[in-house]
Amino acid sequence: MNKIIAASCTALFAASFATSALAAEVSITPSVSDVIVGDVFTLDVVATNFDVPTGGATIGMNFDSNYLNLVSIDLADDSPFDFVDALPAENGSVDLLTLLAPFSGLEDPFGDFSTFTMTFEAVAEGNAYVSLFDDALDGWMGSDLSPISVDYFNASVNVSAVPVPAAVWMLGSGLIALFGLRRKTK
Repeated sequence: MNKIIAASCTALFAASFATSALAAEVSITPSVSDVIVGDVFTLDVVATNFDVPTGGATIGMNFDSNYLNLVSIDLADDSPFDFVDALPAENGSVDLLTLLAPFSGLEDPFGDFSTFTMTFEAVAEGNAYVSLFDDALDGWMGSDLSPISVDYFNASVNVSAVPVPAAVWMLGSGLIALFGLRRKTK
């Protein structure tokens, strides 16, 4: 009896571990970015481990508007989707970001695929975040409109002030050396 219980527990544990290891994921890449105030940069959103055909998604997005300005949201060059639209809200959020699968008769995307690209401008020094989440309406859905459970992996952006060019540091070092030599010769 104990062997049966132990075997059942082991089987349940293995099944739950295998299922969680293959959960659908949506990641922002790169997950950490270092930029300078004034830089315009992109973050890509990539989907992995989608084991059913995907009909699309309605998701939300937050970002830190103290440090970042959202310039645009566009389909990735190799995205299998036909449409992306965003309804911006105030204070660094997008209330409704919609992706729709192709209407052109192509197969709905599954497996690993690129979705869209977000373009930001760095506007102030500091550490910012960009996060995605399931919208209250739908989230990710299969071709049959059934919900797809997704784990999100967000990004952080380190915005620094404009760096002093290396030439300025070299010039300063050279001037200090010249003044030192001049004092020594007197």
